[in-house]
Amino acid sequence: MDSPRFVCFINRLVLPVLFLPIIGCAVLMTVGCPGNPGSSPARFHVSAGSSSEQAQRDREVFERSFAILNSMQDYPDLEGLPGYETMIQTLDRFNRWIKQREPDPKWKPEPMLEELEKLSRSVAGKVRTVLELLQTLQGTGETAEARKTLPAEERTKAVQEDRVRLGTTLDELDVELRSLAGKSGIPFFAAYAGQISALRQKFRSLDSMPNVQEGVVRAFVQQQLAEERQNLQGVARALESFAETVPSASLLFHKYDIDYLKQSVWMRNISNWARGDKQGSLNRAKALFDWTARNIDLRDELVRIDNQRAVPAALQMPWQTLLLGSGTAWDRAWVFMELLRQQRIDCCLLGNRLPKETVPGAPPAVANGEADRVVFWGIGVLIDGNVHLFFIHEGVPIPGKSGPVTGEKKVLEFPEIATLSDLIAEPELLNRTMTGDDKPFASGEMLRQTIAALPVTPGSAAMRMKILETELAGEQTMVLYTPPHELRDRFGRCEGIASVEIWQHPYRAFFETANAPQRVGEMMAPFHIQSAKTGEYSLWKGRILYFQGRLSGPISAATCFMDAMTPDRLIQDQMARQQAHEKVITETIYRLVNSWAGYWLGLAAEQEEKWEPAREFFVEKSAIGARTSWNRGVPYNLGRINEAEGKYEEAVRLYTLSNNRLRAKWLKESSENR
Repeated sequence: MDSPRFVCFINRLVLPVLFLPIIGCAVLMTVGCPGNPGSSPARFHVSAGSSSEQAQRDREVFERSFAILNSMQDYPDLEGLPGYETMIQTLDRFNRWIKQREPDPKWKPEPMLEELEKLSRSVAGKVRTVLELLQTLQGTGETAEARKTLPAEERTKAVQEDRVRLGTTLDELDVELRSLAGKSGIPFFAAYAGQISALRQKFRSLDSMPNVQEGVVRAFVQQQLAEERQNLQGVARALESFAETVPSASLLFHKYDIDYLKQSVWMRNISNWARGDKQGSLNRAKALFDWTARNIDLRDELVRIDNQRAVPAALQMPWQTLLLGSGTAWDRAWVFMELLRQQRIDCCLLGNRLPKETVPGAPPAVANGEADRVVFWGIGVLIDGNVHLFFIHEGVPIPGKSGPVTGEKKVLEFPEIATLSDLIAEPELLNRTMTGDDKPFASGEMLRQTIAALPVTPGSAAMRMKILETELAGEQTMVLYTPPHELRDRFGRCEGIASVEIWQHPYRAFFETANAPQRVGEMMAPFHIQSAKTGEYSLWKGRILYFQGRLSGPISAATCFMDAMTPDRLIQDQMARQQAHEKVITETIYRLVNSWAGYWLGLAAEQEEKWEPAREFFVEKSAIGARTSWNRGVPYNLGRINEAEGKYEEAVRLYTLSNNRLRAKWLKESSENR
């Protein structure tokens, strides 16, 4: 969007946190050729009128498309990289393929998505109407030209009618924008409703002069509303784009579906190996939560600019959080829930609706209307009718009666995970979650009024994704569609769940990332760097191989991360060939790549229980010359290494340093009781 006010608003809302804004400007890219991976077989159900030749062509298109999605280490698809156009072509193949499919009669629309689509289209239409009226009142455009032949009296009457219509449309637009803001949770809509009110107020000064001359109105519009017209054009484009992506009944794939599909592939791959050999849904959930806590470095909700100012952290989609390996508590929660979804384990966010003036120090909240807010404190995992509880911020499950213990492998284990019913029946179990002078995060009465927020997105509720999922077989199998009405029914039957709602955060994240491409480009800039050793996009390739569980070996995440690291000598050589103003940018981004690669080498070694190499990568390689640091991830993962080695005192110190106070407390207590 090119509206200055909109861009300013978005920049304030989603200011980059991990990177200097200048990073993305200096990335030089060389276009390479993607590989030609194989594919797995798939089932195909074509419409009754399809010929066998057409079915064969469909099969080839489908297999080629999924072969690309399953081999993304060879297709880096960020905009500006070789695989981007390949993914656009893949999207076209999916659209040709789905034209041969028939709508699913058993699919049910999600009411919230239907309402969002209807509202966003209505608002976009009214914005376009306002733009047309302002153009006409300014004396330009086809309508104004056609009126020039009319008598002066008729032109004055037409102008008066346009002014009345403009006022009515602005009033309706104000109401609908506020409704859209409440239903979607996107603050921009509420902010712009305020600007619409201000625009309406400007025209009220003319309402008392019904017979004002056409020239006066034209001059007023030209002088007063030039900036507002530009803003409205940008808002209309954003609304139209949002309206195109929300419809879940559409059988047309749009460009953001590629992100959803690759995200689903990554989540499937990770969940299939990160769960280990654990049997049972609860054990798998514990393993995936542990993987998430170790692999997604936790960042603060607010980012301090200087000593006086702080802004909200940039919002991210789950695929971005996976690539970056860091995010806020909400980013971490979303990744965990997507991993669970690929294992067909139902989950939701848990919270309570509290007055806005709730005591300071409560967990970060998601605003929900003017009168109150929902404070989310945990993730609920539904197994056999019981909602098992996991803390969002602390990265640990809430233990049951037996509490956490240090097991045979020396590490902290959670034999039992508390359920919502457990805490309602025995509120004293909440005392175990206290550290220092903190109070329990909830009371028994609050837990009886728990809100379950479902992570439903336009992609996960779309008919096209349901149709696509039914075609997958073998290694291609993954979860693309989750029926919201079934989730709502299952959680609604659980004790303590007072209401079941749709989590609004994904809609905010999608809208803000879609309308801040420059910021997203800056976040992803290190992945554009090619290895000085191989010429490949080694940082990207290493991440994708890591997601596949290919941690070490000749072609693995570890080898790619090593290839991605650039020696000081080569960095200096690169800087010597550049202008003075480019040198700082170049050095910054290469140091950042080295830091990321070193940190992820540590994670790969830790995953394989190679404690000494992991320690070296965390302590040395991830910090050398870096402009940013993994200030929680490094001490936390070092704590995990020390815990595995039985060095509990050092582990407790490191957990405290990384703000994982509950794990520090429980490890200390359980180790003393061994």
